[in-house]
This record gives sequence, C-alpha cells and structure tokens, in this order.
Amino acid sequence: MMHKKRIFALLISLLLLCFASAAMALEQRVFDNAGLLSSAEIDLLEDRIAGLREELGVDIVLLTADEGVYDTMDYADVFYENGGFASSGVLYFIDMENRMSWISTSGDMIDY
Repeated sequence: MMHKKRIFALLISLLLLCFASAAMALEQRVFDNAGLLSSAEIDLLEDRIAGLREELGVDIVLLTADEGVYDTMDYADVFYENGGFASSGVLYFIDMENRMSWISTSGDMIDY
C-alpha cells in the first residue's frame, strides 16, 4: 500500500513538472533564431514584453531569422498564426537573409 502511494506521488510530481515546463515554454516571446541577441538582452526583452502584454492586453512577439526565409511578410504572418499566440497581437520580425524587417499584426492590432 505504501509503495503504491509513493509511485502515485512520483507520477503526480512528474505530471506537474511537465505542465510547468509547458506553461513556461508558452510564455516565450523572443525567438532569436539569427543569434543577434545575448542571453541578457533576451531576458530583458522577455521581461519588458511580459509587462507590456499585461498592461496592453495584446500579444507581443520578437522574431529574428537568418536563413530559410522565403518571403519576409509571409514568414512573419505564418510564424505568428502557427505560434499559438493571442488572437490580437504584434510580431516584429528581423529578416537577416533578405535584410528586411517587418511588423505583422493580428486582431485588434491591425487597426494600429
């Protein structure tokens, strides 16, 4: 009986750990695929974005890429749409391959 309780407690702990990891991953808003930012800069941007998301009630995402970008506008739009972000938000994209930047908007942010 005691052995079953320990196994059950271990399974619950592992399950909670998985949910916590998934929740933390969902909160990532800086995707520096081009390696332009230091880890300190990413942390600072993540903190500022979290504050703005709470204050404004919209999603904010920063994306960089240096390869595999077929079209700057489409790449940004598809990344936001498939990223599981809020229906209203903005994505700022720095495309190093095409040497362009793009602001992609969604929902209420389209008007701004």
